[in-house]
Amino acid sequence: MMTRNFFTTIMRVLILILIPGTLGQRWSFSFPRRIQALKGSCVEIPCSYTRPASQRPPNVIWYLYNNINYIRVFDSQDSRKVSADYRSRTKLVLNAPNSCTLHISNVRREDENDYYPGVDDENVIDPNARTVHISVTDVPNNINLQGPGEMAEGTPVIIRCSVEHSCGSDPPTLHWNKRGHPVRTGQQHLSGGTWEALSEINYSPTYEDDRTEIQCSVAYPNGQTSHQATPLNIMFAPKEVQLIKYEKQDGSVELKCSFSSSSPNVTHFTWLKNDLPFTTQTQPILTLENAGKNSGEYRCIAHNRFGNSSCDKQITIQFKGKYKHKDSNKGCQTPGSALTMYRFSRMLGT
Repeated sequence: MMTRNFFTTIMRVLILILIPGTLGQRWSFSFPRRIQALKGSCVEIPCSYTRPASQRPPNVIWYLYNNINYIRVFDSQDSRKVSADYRSRTKLVLNAPNSCTLHISNVRREDENDYYPGVDDENVIDPNARTVHISVTDVPNNINLQGPGEMAEGTPVIIRCSVEHSCGSDPPTLHWNKRGHPVRTGQQHLSGGTWEALSEINYSPTYEDDRTEIQCSVAYPNGQTSHQATPLNIMFAPKEVQLIKYEKQDGSVELKCSFSSSSPNVTHFTWLKNDLPFTTQTQPILTLENAGKNSGEYRCIAHNRFGNSSCDKQITIQFKGKYKHKDSNKGCQTPGSALTMYRFSRMLGT
């Protein structure tokens, strides 16, 4: 059997729709049908109304749908009429003209229910008798992390982190684990009761960060956090190129062109003799036979697909007698010259 209050609601809606010139023909409400809220956080039900030009701004009321009683979860004029379960947790978000947007803080599992707006002491409700259903979850939405799959040292790139949420006036905060880079944050209203909080970092790649992870962390008003990370694939020329010499028992000399790191891998080595091209090879060791024609000043250049680096200091080799070198310091380093072309791909975080 239907209850008395249910019949009363139906009759009011019918009167507002059917009687010409009544208030109901000129009032309307706009709000979504479903919203998902994070337990312990906040949720907002976007809502707006239209009213007759002759009507004053109304007293906005929100109700918990119930067949027996009109349970108020918000009353803009008299909070004493609001259910104790909601009294300290609800407010209006007056972010636009004719706003009836409801904010509920510290969302509980028990808040999972149907709600609807009204005005002026139950005299006007939605003519279509619509409600909005709030579902409550314990798990935050997935973080979306977007950036280039491959990047070049010294060339800034934009890496974007975003997450959807349901509380426009108190969004989650986003943080990066890489410090010292410009960051831009903001949010946008997507649709219904869904917003997107976003953060973009203008990241300048360095070879020290290659194969490390960049991480985006999201902190919610309830203190809950979530994280999403992706590895950094940074291209750079060979680093810390060194020229090392080995004297062999047969009087020959081996020169080794070594380096500390390279991304991508070194493809070949160029050897210079007296600052002129001498030979190019894929192996890092150059063997010089004990012959006068091989005497001279040597240095090497290490190449990869991104660029090259060399040791500017040279080793002097002199055969037919003891060899000697002008500089016994085997370590040298140059910043390397980078090619201008590199490939970008798109990587999605889930």
